[in-house]
Amino acid sequence: MITTFRDALKHATARLTAAGWERQTAFLEAALLLCSATGLERIKLLTSLDERLIEEYRHTYEAYLERRLAHEPLQYILGKQTFMSLDFAVTPDVLVPRGETELLVQEAIRFVQDEKWDQGTGPLSRCPAILDL
Repeated sequence: MITTFRDALKHATARLTAAGWERQTAFLEAALLLCSATGLERIKLLTSLDERLIEEYRHTYEAYLERRLAHEPLQYILGKQTFMSLDFAVTPDVLVPRGETELLVQEAIRFVQDEKWDQGTGPLSRCPAILDL
């Protein structure tokens, strides 16, 4: 029976692990889902493991867990994703920003800065359009 935050994390971590997630990833995702369901910051959650999980939060958490076990992207469930140190709203209507895209953006910024496009000294007289497709 799930009565505390600790119980909820153990239960979700075990279910995610049994479904093929690596244990560390399963625990992290379980914690993120529980934070989202309760509105708690991660540090508050982890320092309150023995507090009672109220019924409303437990139902929300279990619904989130079921969605994740159905392989719905974590970002869709949480409704956000950090990208380049900024939080972006994420829904099924958008692509989830990925870590490798951050690297691509950083390289594009470096390229534009290194080529001095804005001064007209590069091979083109203005900054080129850069797309990530």
